[in-house]
Amino acid sequence: MTLGNILKERDDQYIANRDASGTWRILDTWHDDLKSIGPEDEIPDKTEAVTILSEGAFISLMKEAGRSGLLDHASTTEASLDAGELTFQYEQAIEKIANLESKLVEQKEKLADTQVYSEHSHIKEKAMDTVLKLAGMDTLISQRFNDLGKE
Repeated sequence: MTLGNILKERDDQYIANRDASGTWRILDTWHDDLKSIGPEDEIPDKTEAVTILSEGAFISLMKEAGRSGLLDHASTTEASLDAGELTFQYEQAIEKIANLESKLVEQKEKLADTQVYSEHSHIKEKAMDTVLKLAGMDTLISQRFNDLGKE
């Protein structure tokens, strides 16, 4: 069995692949040139079944397809596919996350300080209540002794 016969059974006719250098290879899996290639063989770039596009050509093709309405949910803005702009937006997002994490740490520290202060305030309030009760009791006892002395 040949690679061409195996690939003809696919629902999708084309396969796109991008290599590390940014070159796109688009394979027409239904092309007759693949009938002579075995499953273990590599598909040569020179065959008519392979279309080679540079990164820039591929991006231009995607932009035009988006503007023409051929792609669902495609962006029509020029900058949407610009790698430099995407990198800039990514770096801004990372910076914003770092700033938010820093603010979160500050807020947690303030909250911890507030809780410590609150605990100290609560202890002071209880101490004041106790002092007031003792003072009140002392006043009552003093009055009671004064009243007993007058009798």
